[in-house]
Amino acid sequence: MIVHFIATQHSIDINYTYLKKVHDTINQLGHKPSRKWLSKERRFIESINRKDGINWGVFTKKDLEAIGGADLVVAEVTDENIAIGYQIAVAVQQKKPVLMLSSS
Repeated sequence: MIVHFIATQHSIDINYTYLKKVHDTINQLGHKPSRKWLSKERRFIESINRKDGINWGVFTKKDLEAIGGADLVVAEVTDENIAIGYQIAVAVQQKKPVLMLSSS
């Protein structure tokens, strides 16, 4: 099964270990990620100057394409984020099952 895993930038900054465990568990269960992004985006986020601004549209476009190719979407929703909500709505519209995880 192809699984698309989504999380917020804040979650990547603060809860990387938790997100990595979720990501690794998906892989250990024999599923394939729709795209490999977690480690790359963490390094990218750590390397940028927050004042420069980021074109998050590039990341969102990749996520939307990955949702289309996924059998299942797993969303980490502990932090409120409109982009995550939008991606969940897109997945539901495409009739993809969505599993939402929250640490609270």
